[in-house]
Amino acid sequence: MTTPPNSQTSSVRIEKDGSVATLRLVRPPVNAIEGTFCADLVAALDTLEQDPEVRGIILAGRPGLFSAGLDLPALLALDEAGMRAFWAQFAGMFLRLWSTPLCVVAALEGHAPAGGTVLAITADHRIMADGPYKMGLNEVEVGLAVPVFLCEIVRSMLGQRIAERVLTQGLMFSPLEALAVGFVDEVVAADRVVEQARAEVLRRIARPDAARRGTKAALRAPHANAIASGLDAEVDGFIQFWFSDDCQRELRRVVAQLAARKKA
Repeated sequence: MTTPPNSQTSSVRIEKDGSVATLRLVRPPVNAIEGTFCADLVAALDTLEQDPEVRGIILAGRPGLFSAGLDLPALLALDEAGMRAFWAQFAGMFLRLWSTPLCVVAALEGHAPAGGTVLAITADHRIMADGPYKMGLNEVEVGLAVPVFLCEIVRSMLGQRIAERVLTQGLMFSPLEALAVGFVDEVVAADRVVEQARAEVLRRIARPDAARRGTKAALRAPHANAIASGLDAEVDGFIQFWFSDDCQRELRRVVAQLAARKKA
């Protein structure tokens, strides 16, 4: 199977250039994450994994914004069955990105809060634009508990003590702060992020493919297996928390606050 040089769904555009493909998030206005977004991203990844020419992926948004995270207005409209299906889909999307044998470099050209950071941390390497941007897992700030599988991944990335400080306070970081704490690997000028991401992909895939893929799988399989085996319990726990009175009240307050900002 050969991937067309360019193809697009409602949420993701594939831009292929030889052995490197860019998965560009294109769900306006802010690349917010809901069910269609998850399905489109997984389908695009499936397509690229089946292409024998593609060995690496750049995961990118647009200048100024990677992804604003979960589409809270859309998700708050779902009943319990709908939210349960979405959360299983969201966790499944994370697992697919985390487990792909392809080399993935995240090109963060702007803001990447909450779900945007979730997408970014699936990558093998993260490059962020220098500028007035923020990233981080601020779920606690908006009334959500950080899911167990994200706690495990962040702990493995940052270490127990830093993960506790970051997650329990819902801290957000500037690009240089994100570099210092370990959320990103490089900070470069905004107009160089995608260029640098491509260079990093090419550098990594220059190594023997089978050895690189096998080592990545060995390092990530324990987390992937734990996420997959605990997914049903993860969904149950999240749904119970999501529909609690306190969480619903805080989430609706945040949505109202965002709507007011748009009108101002």
